[in-house]
Amino acid sequence: MAQLVLAAAGAVIGSIVPGVGTALGWSIGSMLGGALVGSPTQKIQGEQQQLMDLRITGSEYGQAIPFLLGSAAIAGQMWWNTDRRPTTTTTTTSSGGKGGGGGTEVTSSTISYDMDCLIGLTDNEIIGIARIWMNGELIWTADSDATESSLAASVVSNKWTRLTVYTGAEDQLPDPTYEAAVGLGNAPAYRGRGSVFIEGLKLGQGGQVPNLTFEVVAAGSVYGAGFATFDTSKGTNGEANFRYGYDIPPPWAKPNSNLYVNGPWVTYAWGSAAPDLFKSSGKYYCEFALYDNPGGLGICNENWVPSAWPGGQVLGANADSYGFYPVWSSGYYQGAWKQHNGVQAHYSNITYLQGCRASLLLDLDAGTLGLWINGVDAGIAFTGITGSWGPAGMVQQWKYGSGCTIITDPLHFTYAPPSGYLPWTRSDPTILKVAPSVKTAVETLCARAGLAANQIDATALSTIARKAKSLAISQIAPTRPTLELLMSAFFFEMVVSDKIYFRPRGVASVADIPYTDLGASGGDGEAEPLPLLQANELEIPAQIALTYINILDDYQTDTQYSDRLISAASGTLNTVQMALGMDPGEAKAIADTMLADQAASVVSTTIKLLGNYCRLEPTDVVTVAGVNGESFRLRLVKKTDSYPVLDFEAVVDSASVLVSPGVTSVDYISSAEVLFPPVTLMELMDIPILAEADNNAGFYAVAKGDIAAWPGAAIFQSVDDVEYLRKATIPLPAVFGTCTTTLGAWNGGRMFDEQNSVTVDVGLGQLQSTTRAALLNNQAINAMMIGVEFIQYRTATLISAGLYKLTGLLRGGRGTEWAMAGHATSERCVALSTDGMRRVPVTNSEVGLARFYKGVTLGGALSSATAEAFTDTAVGLKPFSPFDLRAKRDASNNIAFTWQRRTRFDVRIIGTLGISVPLGEEVEAYALDLYADGTYTTVVRTIGAAVGAALYTAAEQAADGLTPGQPVHFRLYQISASVGRGYPLERAA
Repeated sequence: MAQLVLAAAGAVIGSIVPGVGTALGWSIGSMLGGALVGSPTQKIQGEQQQLMDLRITGSEYGQAIPFLLGSAAIAGQMWWNTDRRPTTTTTTTSSGGKGGGGGTEVTSSTISYDMDCLIGLTDNEIIGIARIWMNGELIWTADSDATESSLAASVVSNKWTRLTVYTGAEDQLPDPTYEAAVGLGNAPAYRGRGSVFIEGLKLGQGGQVPNLTFEVVAAGSVYGAGFATFDTSKGTNGEANFRYGYDIPPPWAKPNSNLYVNGPWVTYAWGSAAPDLFKSSGKYYCEFALYDNPGGLGICNENWVPSAWPGGQVLGANADSYGFYPVWSSGYYQGAWKQHNGVQAHYSNITYLQGCRASLLLDLDAGTLGLWINGVDAGIAFTGITGSWGPAGMVQQWKYGSGCTIITDPLHFTYAPPSGYLPWTRSDPTILKVAPSVKTAVETLCARAGLAANQIDATALSTIARKAKSLAISQIAPTRPTLELLMSAFFFEMVVSDKIYFRPRGVASVADIPYTDLGASGGDGEAEPLPLLQANELEIPAQIALTYINILDDYQTDTQYSDRLISAASGTLNTVQMALGMDPGEAKAIADTMLADQAASVVSTTIKLLGNYCRLEPTDVVTVAGVNGESFRLRLVKKTDSYPVLDFEAVVDSASVLVSPGVTSVDYISSAEVLFPPVTLMELMDIPILAEADNNAGFYAVAKGDIAAWPGAAIFQSVDDVEYLRKATIPLPAVFGTCTTTLGAWNGGRMFDEQNSVTVDVGLGQLQSTTRAALLNNQAINAMMIGVEFIQYRTATLISAGLYKLTGLLRGGRGTEWAMAGHATSERCVALSTDGMRRVPVTNSEVGLARFYKGVTLGGALSSATAEAFTDTAVGLKPFSPFDLRAKRDASNNIAFTWQRRTRFDVRIIGTLGISVPLGEEVEAYALDLYADGTYTTVVRTIGAAVGAALYTAAEQAADGLTPGQPVHFRLYQISASVGRGYPLERAA
């Protein structure tokens, strides 16, 4: 006796057939049905899982491990983790003064934490992880639709030290860090289960474990599998190693060939991994070495250079080398991978080698691939290239170009590709999600329930075009609720006879039943052979609200509403939850179909037939003739065999209600872009002090990010590039960059230079113009260091984003008049603003000693920044050159020198007390060097002075070899007790 094991889709929201109810579908009379439903005593955690069950990371024992079909966002369970490891960072700052300089040094410590953890994801094997969110923010992606920038940013993520995805393969080994922690032999490999190991997960100063959510993919393919890439290791003889595969050939390989080599890229540096930047659009190139020989065309690696095989030597003489050789055959080069281990027979006819470089230029926008030899188009082009990784089914027909020259290092080419082409590289795979069919999903679930392949038949489900994109079973429950869920979403039914059959709704009628065959009975005839019973319309809701998992909105829950029916229950709203991932259009179509199906099934009937209709089963659609010749399309929902009469309960069926356009809004923005961790750009400046409070041993540091979303940075110092101390924190970005033109020399003194200009590139920064009066009244306005010269600019003319032309220059400020000549292109330009700038203190004993500094983005690891060696020479303590020097000769040719001092400190030039020029030094002292001539090479005398005056007598001049009365050349210095002589004033008198 055949029974309908699982009811039609309407069972989820309640059947409207009187006397039947939802329980109609669950009358099980066979062991096959029991395998799906489970035993009566089995503990069921929940008949219907909640939509948010998988979104929060758990760490409880005994929790169910999700079983995944398609892809889903899963937080997983913490299967193992280390204790939180503290890292103490010591910060030394100076209190008081602008820019953080001066005053007393204050030392403080902060503690941040990290940990290692193994997170279990699924109870079945997966192919990988497409995306990762941390506390709701996308931080990592390997999705095949991700941008080049997102893929590259994910590779350098600063959220952890290492992330390894374990797919659950049969040959999978335990994570080495996990095994080392728990002991050899104590770490399960978790084969058959997907998991991810995170080493050095950054927990911040709070030590709180973030909520990580992974887009786990169980159905799909690894994008780019089979591409060979350089390994970072070398063999025993130092030769290059290669990884190779056979899944997807690279774009330049003949289909079904074994040539799977990425080639030595222009950007590839030995010992480092090439980034994966290959995507579905744009222009790309790769380069490799070619060797002409009678046997074919050779592609060489680092070891295979012409000098390794002099003329007449066979290729196999170089033992333990690896190479890729395409072999000429039938008019084209057919790729063949060849490994040489000292025995070489196939290529023993090679007698000479001539090297050249070739470039494959791939333009996916135009759909072409061309071959260039030594920068010259070889005239070979392939068109019709489509797909996200290269040409499909392309026949390779390389031809050897002329003009090749011998090269000695095929990894370091100088040829530049045409403008606009990017390096064509591939190493890290990306994930291409491919959703399983409904048929595959049902068969997988039945097999998981213990049913053999010959006990089910889901062949008919092949007609369902929609895919099971996302289904994660996270509850301990029999298979029945999950199949019920799929039947509700995809509108199919299941029946048990000799096996379990799965059949879609909306199929063609299997039998035409005339009116005369109705009303069969074992005795008296039936009063009404075709009784039609219409349910109360009040039981039909006016609208259905379907809550589901929106795959277009990062697997967040969403609700779609069906179109409203005009009925007696016009105000009724039925809510339905489906723990399935789908797009909004699919959800809208399901909601519309559910409501229309209820309305169409409002009429039910019971028909009685004789045994010759025993072939009919529940789920079958039949066409029944009425007494007046009209016909009714009925769907059988229950069968009772009371020999010789068969009783069928049926409802009116309409195939048209199963087709809905599902028109709804799809303006959801899925997280797709992963930003590079902001890199801190730092400039260290040993320059004159900008404020009195900074009059100490130290220097200025400015920092900014390479992107706008930069949280600030910390400046760390180290003596040995191992142990680092935090010296300053910069919360706001500075404006700095490089000069794109050369600032011309100026000898006009501290006056406006209207002759010269300079163009600067400050990246994301902005500059603005000011007035002449503002510059003269305040040295801080529009102040900038160009190289080592302090200038102020009046006008900043925007040329393009970040590029400005500076004119109206006030030159040689802060004692840098000595630097008004000798500028160069590409020297630094730094806007001197308190925003983004800090004074980094150093001790007097450190002056003149090299130290290492790192600008570390706040929240990032110390290891993420590159160390910069820097020596502070305490320019900030160096006295400015004196001014207003006068030399007066008397009748005897004695020279009386007088001068005025300058100061790094603020000067009072107005007021009742008159001009005040602070000394700025512990004691006032000067040194006057006198030279033999204007070459300033030989010092003949040095005169010390404690005030701004000195005397050089005629007798001293004669003793020094000078002729009294002739010009005297000299340099005058003010002396600092800390750093010695300041900047000189050079004159002749």
